[in-house]
Amino acid sequence: YQRLVGPVIGEFLGNLRDGKISGTKSSKGKVVCPATEYDPVTAEELSEFVTLPDTGTVKTWSWVNQPREKHLLKKPFAWALIQIDGARS
Repeated sequence: YQRLVGPVIGEFLGNLRDGKISGTKSSKGKVVCPATEYDPVTAEELSEFVTLPDTGTVKTWSWVNQPREKHLLKKPFAWALIQIDGARS
C-alpha cells in the first residue's frame, strides 16, 4: 500500500515516526493537530509547524471487547480521541 501525502502531512507523519507530535499554526496563533495544509475554519493555507507535548486530554473513547477477524489486535483494546495539549479542539 502506498500513498502520496504531500509536504505538510508528510512532515507530520515523519515527526510522528520520530516520536514527535507536531501541528500547523494559523495566522491567529491556533494550532491544528494533526497537521493540515489548510485551516479547517478559514481555509487559509498553513505551513508553519509547531512541536507539541506528548500530553493531552481524552475527549472520548470506545472499548472493543471482541475484535473482528481482520483487526490486527486479536485481544480486547480501546480507541481514544485525544486532544493534544496546545492544539485547538
